[in-house]
Amino acid sequence: MSITADTTSADYTIPWDGVLDAVTEGSIIAFYTLAPADGSAPSTSEAAIVRYSRQQLGGTVCGPDN
Repeated sequence: MSITADTTSADYTIPWDGVLDAVTEGSIIAFYTLAPADGSAPSTSEAAIVRYSRQQLGGTVCGPDN
């Protein structure tokens, strides 16, 4: 996925449909690539592993509205 950002900050939300709704728990590998607007070489961050779980303490699996 590509997003456009200014030089001070960037935000991105991982889509629910087809991504987060596909699993109840597991791990996500996250990284980013910055491609400078001047056309110079892009750089990619180190990968980070993020633990992901939609299961609440009582056993209920969270959805997009809870």
